[in-house]
Amino acid sequence: MATELAKIAEREGQIEDELFGLKGERGRLLNGILSAQREIDRMEREVDRLEARITASSGAEVETMSTVQVLRAEIEASGVDANEVPPRSEVIGQKIRALDRAMQEMEPVNMLAIQEFEHVEQRKENLTARRDTLQTEREGIMNKLDKYDRMKKEAFMVCFNEINANFREVFNELSGGEGELMLGVPDDPLSGGLTIKARPAGKIFHRLEAMSGGEKSLTALSFIFAIQRFQPAPFYAMDEIDMFLDGANVEKVARMIKKISSNAQFLVVSLRKPMIQRASYTVGVTMQEKNITSVTGICMN
Repeated sequence: MATELAKIAEREGQIEDELFGLKGERGRLLNGILSAQREIDRMEREVDRLEARITASSGAEVETMSTVQVLRAEIEASGVDANEVPPRSEVIGQKIRALDRAMQEMEPVNMLAIQEFEHVEQRKENLTARRDTLQTEREGIMNKLDKYDRMKKEAFMVCFNEINANFREVFNELSGGEGELMLGVPDDPLSGGLTIKARPAGKIFHRLEAMSGGEKSLTALSFIFAIQRFQPAPFYAMDEIDMFLDGANVEKVARMIKKISSNAQFLVVSLRKPMIQRASYTVGVTMQEKNITSVTGICMN
């Protein structure tokens, strides 16, 4: 038994030695792989760099050839053969001297021309600055006008929506029907008109021209009372608004005026009994002889 254990221990030591050797070999292989990978990465970077240089060189070649073509076109446009050998310096000197003589023959030169040019240039700059200032001011004014238009539209729509809601309520209270205010151009309410859509109880929708006198009166009064609810005035004067109304509708109008008179004073000229009975103060006026108007009596309810 001891011999077998010794053999096993010896074999275990051998295996450990082999394992240690394999680990060392594995480490060397890994180091070799890493070194090879780094070399591959370096070579790839070098390839990328060379490819970039090739691309840049190709672009530079194309740009250079384009520049050469432009310069060749300019040379040919000036009347010089691009393939011709440039003239010698002596010939160029002769041409320069000839140009100098031609310039001298152009004298005398107006020496004030530079000052005049500077004056005109300064005036141009001033006018340009003024134009830019005016343009900026114009844009500012246009922006303010747009802002005011938006504010007017918003204020109008607030008033319109409130008065429209009041009109629905008042018209229903006076006629038992349906009514509303409609804008001619909803997207631009300030440029369009206003249409009153009204249908008294038991009737169909008609144009205002097709309504009876009483229906027209109720519609108009509903609109007036709707505005009064939105922004009451301190005083109202109404002249025979109940002329075309029957007794029941006169009673409704009189009752409404009585209700809203707590916020404003109403002076109503009327010959109808329901309206007179609802009044807080009644003044009788008659026409006497010789067209003389006289107050016949005052009744305080």
